[in-house]
Amino acid sequence: MKNRILALEKLKSKEKFSNEEWENRGLNPSEKSLCISLENSLNDLLTDLIFANNSK
Repeated sequence: MKNRILALEKLKSKEKFSNEEWENRGLNPSEKSLCISLENSLNDLLTDLIFANNSK
């Protein structure tokens, strides 16, 4: 269980939608405002998942 939390926290701290990350996936980077929105939304989801796992 702790490994799951650590993996979620590690993913949350990573920049998931930077230009470099898009290029690493072989994709064209998206517009900066969209990347910020995606990053914030995914981080909110990860926060909720971490909280839910800690509540068990």
